[in-house]
Amino acid sequence: MNDKKAEIYKRPISIKETTTISSFVELNGKKSKTISGTFTKKPNDYTIQLNSTYTPQYHAGGPQGLLDCIIGDSNWKKGDWQGYYDQDFEAIVDRKKAKSVSSVVMNFLQDSRSWIVLPTKLEVYTSKDNQNFKLVGMLEKQVDTFDNNVFSDSWKVQFKTEKARYIKVKATNYGAFPKGHLAEPFQGKSYIFVDEITIK
Repeated sequence: MNDKKAEIYKRPISIKETTTISSFVELNGKKSKTISGTFTKKPNDYTIQLNSTYTPQYHAGGPQGLLDCIIGDSNWKKGDWQGYYDQDFEAIVDRKKAKSVSSVVMNFLQDSRSWIVLPTKLEVYTSKDNQNFKLVGMLEKQVDTFDNNVFSDSWKVQFKTEKARYIKVKATNYGAFPKGHLAEPFQGKSYIFVDEITIK
């Protein structure tokens, strides 16, 4: 369906590219509200191997949810983020063949009151054989666990262009909360919430 003319739904719709579909119901001359949904075609056929275990209720659609081109917003309760409790996050993206790469962008979330904290470090490794990995870039940030704002943060690691099939990313967990934080009396450990991994 396009913006100019509504068509009666009679058979399944075939979608070959990123498309927004709007629909409404009309019965006896009365029309419902129009609702819309955007279907995004992935620009790649990458696969991902998780070397960490997400908490089941924070799965964001499983491993491929980290490569679906849909970036979660600060309302993490909608289910767009993967949550990893008391562990570092590590994953290997297989791009199917060696291609040029010069940067990796990852999105993280902070909601300190819910024990979700930005990582302290992001490392990016490349490999041609999935055995021998080379550290090509790293980003470290100071984490303020007493910042009660809820926000997402995009981390970009840029490095000298090279060819690689496999990209390994590792985000370091903040760990135990400091004295004075509301989680501290419960010996609370932090979550890493991660969403999209973008390789360019």
